Amino acid sequence: MKVCAEEFFAEAGMAQVRRMIKMLREAGLDDRCRKEILAWLRDQSTEMHQRAADWAGSYVDRFTRYRELEEQYEHMQSPCYAEYTQDKKALKAVRERVASVKRMASACKREYQTAKKMEDRYQKIIDILVEATE
Repeated sequence: MKVCAEEFFAEAGMAQVRRMIKMLREAGLDDRCRKEILAWLRDQSTEMHQRAADWAGSYVDRFTRYRELEEQYEHMQSPCYAEYTQDKKALKAVRERVASVKRMASACKREYQTAKKMEDRYQKIIDILVEATE
């Protein structure tokens, strides 16, 4: 029976993963295959960790830019600041930029959370495999 490891480990429930590992062990999982699966899982976990770190950095940059633009927009609305304007088009353009950057920051945050969740998932699967094959 052939199984696409990438799809299986990413989408299967933990009970299914345990069942699959149990079936592999009962079918005579040799040490070479066990090491190969562990190496692949560790690579995936490391890749997800790096991806999460990249998205976290991107989120921080975008969120900082969002706060700057939001502050600029507030200053443009208040007559107390030098940036004050009554130009409706300029206000609308800045408001749209604020919304756009906020959407990008939210997207980065979602991607970070997804990568972190997958990293934790691969780590749990590694723990299950090590426990089941010792």
